[in-house]
This record gives sequence, C-alpha cells and structure tokens, in this order.
Amino acid sequence: MEAEPEPATIVPLCRPAAALEVAEACPVPPSLQAADALAPVFVGATRRITFFSLNGGAGRTTLATELACLLAARGRHRPGPGAAARPLRVALLDLDLRSATVAVRLGIPQPTLWDYLLSGDQGPGALDRHMVTHGSGARALLGPPKPLSGGTAVEPARVAEIVHRLECDGTHFILFDVGADLGAVTTWVLSAAHDIYVVLTPTASGVQDAYRSTEALRRLGLGSKLRYVVNRARPGIDLDEVMGDLGGRIAASIPFDPRIEEAENGHRIASLDGGGPAAEALAGLAAQVYPALSPPAARRRLRLFGRRRVG
Repeated sequence: MEAEPEPATIVPLCRPAAALEVAEACPVPPSLQAADALAPVFVGATRRITFFSLNGGAGRTTLATELACLLAARGRHRPGPGAAARPLRVALLDLDLRSATVAVRLGIPQPTLWDYLLSGDQGPGALDRHMVTHGSGARALLGPPKPLSGGTAVEPARVAEIVHRLECDGTHFILFDVGADLGAVTTWVLSAAHDIYVVLTPTASGVQDAYRSTEALRRLGLGSKLRYVVNRARPGIDLDEVMGDLGGRIAASIPFDPRIEEAENGHRIASLDGGGPAAEALAGLAAQVYPALSPPAARRRLRLFGRRRVG
C-alpha cells in the first residue's frame, strides 16, 4: 500500500513572475466575501487527482481544466486559525504527451513542459518560470506543442520531481491531464494519484471503454482509487446496471450542454461563466473534491457529524 505523503507546507500565494503568461482575470462572484468568511484551515497533504479513459475524446482535458480552474477561482483556505483567507494553490499538469490540449483550452500557448525539460534549469524558481497562470489563479505546466513519440522523451522520474517541487511549494491540489494510454508516464500518474475519475460517456462505445478502463486499472491494483464521472449525459439513459457490473458509483454526471463547446472555442472556463446544467454539475464535483465549496446549508449538515477534515 502506498504510504501517505507528508503534509504539504502552506505558503502565501505569490504574484506570478513578470515573464509568465497570465490570462485575463476571471470575474469574481459576489459570494466570494462570504466564502472567505467560511474558509477552513487546510489540513493534510497535497491532493492528486486525474481523469482517465482509454477512449480518446471522452472529455478528460475539459474535466481536468474546468475542475482546476474552479478550485483555484473559488476555493479558499486559512493557513491557521484566525489567519486571513487565501486562494487555494492549484496546479494543472498536461501530461498527454501525444495530444496536449490544455494550452488550447486555456488560450495560453507557452512556455511548455518541453521548454522546462530542455532548459536544464534546476535552480530555485525554475519550475515557476515555466508555468503559466490562468485568470482563475490556476497554474499550469502546458504539454509539448508536438506529439512525443511513445512518451519516451519524458521519464516518470522527471514528472515525480515536478510533483515534489509543487508539493514543497504548498500546492493544495494537483490535477493531471493524461493520455488515453498506459504508457510509463500515465501509469506513474495513476499510481501517484489519490483519486482517479474514470470518464464514462453514455454511448455503446463509451460504456465498453469504461469496462476496459476499469479492468486495466484494477489489474494495476488501483481499484480502490476509482470514481466515475458521466460526461455528456443525456436524459433517459439508465446506467444502474453498468455501474452494478463495474462495482462503482457515479461521483458526478455532467449533462450535455452546448455552452461547454462554446466556452472551449472561446478559451473560457464554462463553469466560471455561470449558468447551465453542466456548470452546475461541475460545481457539484468541485464541492465533492473540496467540501468548503458546498453551499452553507450543506456544510451545516456536515457539522452535525463533527468536524470534517479538509485536504
């Protein structure tokens, strides 16, 4: 069994360096002051999350990007009791080495993971200088602009070093976008992740892929980490039998919503634009990952069962 990582060191969120690409800031919702007042003390280690499917086009990148930006834009924490609320530190790593599209999704082209690896710079701040900051506050290490054959150009040890640096810097959540494969880098990420969300699209091929993905992950000994997200769900489709066969549960069901595609084409984050069933479902998923994002009434219900650990 994998040992739990040491608790992350929480540090103040620093301004990005002038050399970094920074997207236009996202609008701040009016409820942010209320969120600051209810911000919890973050307890525990960095949480590592990934979305996985052996079927290309299932929506892994969209879900990882939306969740990362939601957590960064709306998530608040306190370094200690009585301290002022601060934004969560959220990192998004694009490790889909054959088809990296987080850069397109965010509308920020460079620098990339490849620039970082080729620079040979291992000094203080080197990783920060090669990460971009989105307007939501999420920091991203963008994937290579061209496919890397077989993913052999990036060693899992280098990915482990990047993750270690982010955790030492006090990152609260690391989200990974990985390829639709079980190459060395993807397998390392899956092994290192605390939560693996298998993306299931409600079509015949999508259901078949969910079976294939689940079987492959269980063979790797990762069955206890699996959660399921139904993407592009439509009314009238019953997946109870499928989930019974898989022996899992649906953590979130993201309905089909043309506003998602419109946001992607405009390099926007649909869940931060507000409105629409998909945005609401994504917000619900973010609240599962970080319960402090739940509505106040839901948080009051949690208190009936005692203080809940966050992180």
